[in-house]
Amino acid sequence: MVKKFIIGVAVGIFLYCELNSLLSLIIGTF
Repeated sequence: MVKKFIIGVAVGIFLYCELNSLLSLIIGTF
């Protein structure tokens, strides 16, 4: 259960960073 939670947090942070870089890229284009 703890392992799943840690994996979920890691995936969440990764997706958050990916989304942020994608948004900054889109904003930088306009």
